[in-house]
Amino acid sequence: MDGHEELEDVVGSFVSVGDYLDIPTPDEQAVGLINKYVIATFPKNKKPLYYVDPNLRAIISSKYWSIYLSNSLGFDTVSEAKKALRNLKYNSPEIYKVNRNGSLRGIY
Repeated sequence: MDGHEELEDVVGSFVSVGDYLDIPTPDEQAVGLINKYVIATFPKNKKPLYYVDPNLRAIISSKYWSIYLSNSLGFDTVSEAKKALRNLKYNSPEIYKVNRNGSLRGIY
């Protein structure tokens, strides 16, 4: 057995994290947000920030706000989003609906 066969055995034995965790890709997450409500804030002269899904907080570096729509928490109803919005008091967050093309429409 030469060194190449041993290396192939070791490399072949590794399994990616995605095999253990059912984590959707960013594209799958963004598609799942269509016609849902998200909480976002638009700081002056900066990119919009989206309220992060609590299930992703251990995986991504930011705990509450992200510049990526795919990391945001999608709410099925406006009342659910309003309930979460009450707990956020900084940065003037607002509720937006995600349209089919990924654009946002202001709701509240």
